[in-house]
Amino acid sequence: MIDIKLIRENPDMVKENIRKKFQDHKLELVDKVLELDKKNREVKLNGDELRSSRNTLSSQIGNLMKQGNRKEAEKIKAEVNEINNKLVDNEKLEEELAQEIKEIMMKIPNIIDDSVPIGRDDSENVEIQKFGDPFVPDYEIPYHTDIMESLSGIDLDSARRVAGNGFYYLIGDIARLHSAVIAYARDFMINKGFTYCVPPFMIRSDVVTGVMSFEEMDAMMYKIEGEDLYLIGTSEHSMIGKFKGQILQKQNLPYTMTSYSPCFRKEKGAHGLEERGVYRIHQFEKQEMIVVCEPEESYEWYDKMWSYTVELFRSLEIPVRTLECCSGDLADLKAKSCDVEAWSPRQKKYFEVGSCSNLTDAQSRRLGIRVKGEKGNYFPHTLNNTVVAPPRMLIAFLENHYQADGSITIPEVLRPYMGGTEILRRKDLQFLKSNIPKLKFQKLCSFGKSNVGKSSFINTMLGRKSLARTSSEPGKTRQINFYNVDNNFYFVDLPGYGFSKMSKQEQVKVGEFIEHYLSTRKQIALIVFLIDIRHSPTENDKMMYNYIINTGFPCLILANKADKLSPTKVEPTVLALQNELNPLKDLKFMPFSSEKRIYSEEVWNEIENRI
Repeated sequence: MIDIKLIRENPDMVKENIRKKFQDHKLELVDKVLELDKKNREVKLNGDELRSSRNTLSSQIGNLMKQGNRKEAEKIKAEVNEINNKLVDNEKLEEELAQEIKEIMMKIPNIIDDSVPIGRDDSENVEIQKFGDPFVPDYEIPYHTDIMESLSGIDLDSARRVAGNGFYYLIGDIARLHSAVIAYARDFMINKGFTYCVPPFMIRSDVVTGVMSFEEMDAMMYKIEGEDLYLIGTSEHSMIGKFKGQILQKQNLPYTMTSYSPCFRKEKGAHGLEERGVYRIHQFEKQEMIVVCEPEESYEWYDKMWSYTVELFRSLEIPVRTLECCSGDLADLKAKSCDVEAWSPRQKKYFEVGSCSNLTDAQSRRLGIRVKGEKGNYFPHTLNNTVVAPPRMLIAFLENHYQADGSITIPEVLRPYMGGTEILRRKDLQFLKSNIPKLKFQKLCSFGKSNVGKSSFINTMLGRKSLARTSSEPGKTRQINFYNVDNNFYFVDLPGYGFSKMSKQEQVKVGEFIEHYLSTRKQIALIVFLIDIRHSPTENDKMMYNYIINTGFPCLILANKADKLSPTKVEPTVLALQNELNPLKDLKFMPFSSEKRIYSEEVWNEIENRI
């Protein structure tokens, strides 16, 4: 909230600031608050005049009573009573006007710093500086939840059953890593001279409106039913609220504090693939830093605070960059803000992991936080910054420390918080079938057209729901994926062919890619060729089948999606497909269903017999 004197003295500047934030719908608020302010000052003046008249008349009553002029005294008493009634109405009107002015003032954005670039949204934020060299390894980095699952470190399905989407169970090494990062960040900030604090995780509504705009409040905060309490979206809310209504001593500034808390956010709206998993969730934990300081020192502290976050991430061997937030990307209370983004070697781009903000005196005005100075009281400046916020930060950590064998290296600074652990290794896969023999071959390839169920076949055979990434959209697998099974053999998930939305040129490249892999790998023990039981083999099916046969690869053909047919039609349909695709070769055709997990025992037995 800005000083109303600024609106009185320079309304055009306030309006220009609103335009810079592309909030033209708020321009009328400036004129409205000026009108209300003028009326309020008139009401206050009228109240002062009424009180002055009342005081003058009251003094006359005493003199008249001393003179024995009781009749005249009673007449003046009646005038005083009338003035008192007018004062009641006047004070009520004054209170109503003051409340209306306050509500409008809380909607007018804070004055942004002159250095803030002008832009509509986060797409126009400006890169400031990079720290560390972004690196992309020559091996594939899986999606972050796949990495966590390979370490038996996350359970999203159970979380959905318990709490719905946007929640998670972190387990084992991943849970320990999460806590280790928080503990390291805590000690890191303590060593910077910040005081550690664990604040309340719920706050009252007057604190909520004191630390954020109404729009942010609606988009973020969870309210406790039947209580004037909200779950905090970040510990900044309760940490700044700690000073609500206080007169601080000048010699005690600055207050520098680092706080731990869980954070709860609604996260309204739809988000893309990269914002799923544990990137954008309703509950997470965070180490925060806040500063309450002298106005002239706030931008010095601003630079210190974001640099601390950069330093922490670099100590964990994660490349980062800073972005200057443009005017349209600033929340209403912020005068200046920058994002810290971590490098994602999987996406080959940076993504946000923290934000540093200078709110100048906007929060202190709303909350009534003042400093007792030599020349009177004044409002301090408040700042906040994310130290670290897992599990989002864990995404950057896991990707940047992911090794070709699926292990995760632990930076030296974090090892004391991990019990000396230097590396996290993926857990052995657990089979649906417990008596799977110790197979001696090295590679078993799933092969077929797009969306026929190759990835689902691997998941079904290994008893996993999402080991191999699946999608209703054809063409999900666009590279070769390898799944190490007990260091005994590999399931190899080949890209699908014949994806109709793929250009002819790209289809050719996929075919050449598959052919090159098969022709250069001599340790392929079996190719599991999947076709759709519901349809006749396509020309691509026949061409790829002939290629496999002519090159001499051992092959098992599965007619997938058998659950879509009635049981009585499965066997004759398989025979018909066999006659159409393979009239001259005596190859095994079998029904299968990835979705319903039927015929999996029979398929495992066949695999065992064929190798």
